[in-house]
Amino acid sequence: MNLKWILTANLMFACFGFGQNSSDATRPQLKVNAAFPEIHDWNTLRITLSRSLCYGRCPVYEVEIHGDGTFLYDGKLNVDAKGKRTAKSLTHHWWSS
Repeated sequence: MNLKWILTANLMFACFGFGQNSSDATRPQLKVNAAFPEIHDWNTLRITLSRSLCYGRCPVYEVEIHGDGTFLYDGKLNVDAKGKRTAKSLTHHWWSS
């Protein structure tokens, strides 16, 4: 009977984190708002997004945006537009205000 209470108490301490230092001061702080690096040559800029398979019917595609305003799309699976597509931004400097 005593062993049952000791095991129960140990389990409770483990679940609630007793005996651990849970202070925020000891946790490493992540830098969330990192600045985007300065771009010297916009023609070298590449921003990519790739979505892959899941356990359902998730769309599988890749998108790439170039600094010169070129958009590349490759729809692979579970998308309306399959295959490779290319488009060009009408305004070359679409990223600036």
